[in-house]
Parts: sequence; C-alpha cells; structure tokens
Amino acid sequence: MLPKGSINSAKETIIIDEKDIGVDHGEKDFERDGSNSMIFREIQSENKLAHQGEINYLQTLVSLIKAMVGAGVLSLPYAFKQAGLWMGFSLMSLFGFISYFTFRKIVLCAHYLAKEHNFESLDYGWMAEKAFEKSLPPLRRFATPMRYAINTCIFGFQLGVCSSYVVFIKEHAKELVDYKSPSNSISPALYYVIEFGFVTLLVLVRSIRVISFVALAGNVFVSTALLAITQELVRSEHHVGSLPAVQGIGGMVLAAGAILYSFEGQAIILPLTNKMKKPKQMMGVFGVLSIGVGVVTFIYVGVGFLGYITYGDDTAASIGLNLPNYGIWFYVKLLLVLVVYTSYLIQQFVIVDMAWPFIKEKIENRNFFPRLLVLWEFLFKIFLNFISFLLAIVVPKLDDIIPLVGVTAGMLLALVIPSICHTVTFLPKWLKEKNYRWMMIHCSIDLTLFIAGWFFVIDGFITNLQNILKDVRDGEFKFG
Repeated sequence: MLPKGSINSAKETIIIDEKDIGVDHGEKDFERDGSNSMIFREIQSENKLAHQGEINYLQTLVSLIKAMVGAGVLSLPYAFKQAGLWMGFSLMSLFGFISYFTFRKIVLCAHYLAKEHNFESLDYGWMAEKAFEKSLPPLRRFATPMRYAINTCIFGFQLGVCSSYVVFIKEHAKELVDYKSPSNSISPALYYVIEFGFVTLLVLVRSIRVISFVALAGNVFVSTALLAITQELVRSEHHVGSLPAVQGIGGMVLAAGAILYSFEGQAIILPLTNKMKKPKQMMGVFGVLSIGVGVVTFIYVGVGFLGYITYGDDTAASIGLNLPNYGIWFYVKLLLVLVVYTSYLIQQFVIVDMAWPFIKEKIENRNFFPRLLVLWEFLFKIFLNFISFLLAIVVPKLDDIIPLVGVTAGMLLALVIPSICHTVTFLPKWLKEKNYRWMMIHCSIDLTLFIAGWFFVIDGFITNLQNILKDVRDGEFKFG
C-alpha cells in the first residue's frame, strides 16, 4: 500500500505551515525537553499567537484537509480489496466518524484543562500528562509515563511511515526504470543503496524555511497527481457486480489498519487549534472538525471505491502501480515518486524534532565534543535513515508494512489513548457533580473504544505477522 503521502500523517502541513515561510527560526535554540517539539513550542508562543500565528476558520479548515489528504489516499483501493467492496465502504465511513469522534475528545480535554487549570496551548503528549496530573490521586503517578507513551507511539508511527516511503520509492522507481530500460541489470540492493544516498542528502537539510518550501512543493505534487488519477478512475470501465461484498475477518482487520493509517491526525489537532483566532470554531456541527473530517472521508471513500471497482482483483498495493507507464502516466508516476521523496524529509523532521533536543542535552551535559553538535545531528539523522531502510528491507512489501504501522501505533493514537484521556480528564468533574448517569454513558463509550482499539492492535499485529511469515516461507521476501 501507498505510504500516507505528502504532508499528511506527520503533522507537517499544519505545523510547518505556509505562514512559517520567511520566518527565521534558525537562531532559536531547542528547549531541553525533547518531548515538546520546537515546532509545537513556536506554535504555542504567545507572540506568535498574537500576530502571525493566528488563522481563521477557512484557513484552519484548508490546513486540516491538506494535512490529512496526501498520496496515501492511493492505497485505499487496496483496503477495499482486503475488506470487500461494501465492507470497505462501511469501514471507511465508520472510521471517518470514529476519527472525528476521537479528534473531538482530544480537543474537549484540552479545552477543559485550559479552562479549569489555566494551561495554555497543549500538544497531544502534554495534554495527556496534564490530564493525569489533575485527575484522581491514584492516577497522577501515571502522568509522565503517559506522555512518554504517546511520544513513543508518534515516534514509532513516523518511523514506520519513513520505512513505507522507502519501499514506495524503490518500487515505483524500479517500475519506471524497467519501462525505459527493460534490459537494465540494476539489482534491488543497488536501488536501495542509490535511494539511501539521495534520501540522506535530503534529510541533512536543517533550515526551517527550506523544509517549509519542500512541504509546499509536496502539496502541489500530490494535488496534481491526485487530480489526474481521479479523472482516470471516473472515466474508466467499472466492475461492481463481480466484486465480493465482504472478505474474511483477517482482511477486514488489515483494511482497518490501512484506513486508520490514512486517517491519522490526532497529533496535529491541538497545535492547529492553538493557532486559531477563535478556537471554539473547531467544534460544532459546522465546525472545522466536522466539516474537515467529513470532506476527507468523502475523498477517501470516493477514491477507494472508484479504484477498486476500476481495477478489481488486479488492484495493487498502490493504484499508482496499476497505471500504465506510457504517455502522460509516466510523468504522473514520476510525480508520485517526488511526492513521497519530498515528504520523507518532513516525516523524519518530526522524529528529529522530538528526539534531538534530548540527545543534544546529554551531549552538552557530558561534554562529549559539544562543539560538534551539527555533526552529531547529521549522524543521528543518518542513523534514523539506516533504521528506516533496515525495516524496509525486513518488510519490503507495502501491503504488509502499511497495515502493520496503522494497526499498532496508529490504532493506539486514534482509539485507545483518546478514550483513556477523556475518562481521566472528566472523571473528577463527574464525581464532584455526582453526575453518575453521564459518567456511566461516557465511561461505557470510552471503554468500548478502548477494547475495540486493543482488539485491532492485538489481532492486527498477529495477522500482519502471519502474513509476513507466510511471505518469508513463500520466498517473496528477498533483499529488495
């Protein structure tokens, strides 16, 4: 399946917004706490909120949509194939609603904590920590571990996204090279070596301004490619009656992981809310959340449904692989490669931005060649590249790595953690007001989401592992 594309799951289009272009962040030093990223802190700056950080309703809505809709949408037809046509349609619609529901829980928790305890501009990890700190006494000791758990999930998710990007670039680049030069003797291993070199050059970029322009370029690339592919899907011959309506439970679980992977956006909601002139416009029937997630769900359902009824049983892990290689489509595929290549920088930047301040502090405290900080940062980025490529080599199929990432870290961030935070945040209020009926209703809903989330995590992990082991036994997993 196609990695969740440009400026999407990594929070980048929102957090590295067009408003940041031309702003010189280069001289700002990182704070010591690595769990709260530099970008988050800049968004939280009162000066930024008072001036260029404020965005209105329409700007927020556009930012949310473009943050969630990326090249990853092209993997959704394969999710329909895994689940079955109408089960895929149902799952896509259901998870669209669940995503809205959990986004809403995150925003409600942040607003309540800000109002009751005068906290300002919380991100996902800090919101969870403060929720536990201000909850019932027995729960307070879990405050810091909860923040670490969320940041670990985000870290793991981003690393998985980077690995899926590596696989995507290699597969599509190989297809294009084979088309232009059928007799080439480039080995799969050499593709990875060449790609590692190009990706390493990309991630050594340190300027926020350059990264912002790369993000904008990714938006242009993915929008152009998506428009071209969508019109092709609409005009193609469709096969509805011959496609299965429902597949087995294993396929449904895999599809759920891929769908959650596409809908991931929990970490961007609070930074985006913090930048709004009127944060209350995030909520409500016609709020940014309801309209934005509704539009994204419509796009996802449309592309997934059209892609599957167009290519049927031949639907590939990315419908980019279903497109012909001749004519204009060669350049559309090349554009997709550029989309994912530029997005890799943004996705890894999220990891670096979270982890590097902590590493930097250790280097300075231990006086371990602190004058070579730039070199250590480059080595850290290269190390992350190495881990991403290693994971891509170990799990070199897009239809294995995408559901694996989505059904583990993605499911925890989307279902399990929001339900925990919601109960922990409001439980003292419900008990104080003796509103036991309301407490039971909400706790029942949160418990249902918690159990469902863990079911998908456990069953999805086992199913993915079985598929990976089956591919190994069948000899499908080679170096590249």
